[in-house]
Amino acid sequence: MDTNALERERPVAKGRAMTTSREDPLEVVRRAFEAFEAGDVDGLKKVLAPKVRYRVAPAGRFTGDYRGAAAVMAFFGQIARETEGSFRVSPVEMAASGNRVFVLYKVSGRRGGKSLDSADVGVFTVTDGAVAEATFYQSDYPAHAAFWA
Repeated sequence: MDTNALERERPVAKGRAMTTSREDPLEVVRRAFEAFEAGDVDGLKKVLAPKVRYRVAPAGRFTGDYRGAAAVMAFFGQIARETEGSFRVSPVEMAASGNRVFVLYKVSGRRGGKSLDSADVGVFTVTDGAVAEATFYQSDYPAHAAFWA
């Protein structure tokens, strides 16, 4: 996971984030992306709420609904194993409204002779300085489904 590329191409954050925590939701989500890209397990654990809920469209072995930090971390581990570490997620643009953060990101990877290259959107809810919920929308679900099949 190339952290240097993230530093060179930091996404532009738009909007004014307001939350009950003193932590800026945009920064929490930015740190989550950076930790994921770096393979920083401890960093990811710090930004995920204990009862976090992650929702993705079901594809292949992935159920699409992960509840709790342990389940989300297991999901991330499975992604890394399935793609032999080639899976990349790079934010392009971020915007916030209250404690919600909207991220347009590029996703790419290789798996079993297949490749994925897509621009997708994630909607994150940040509570008390941690990601409490995230829902992901694929711009090309058939391509994602074929990749993970």
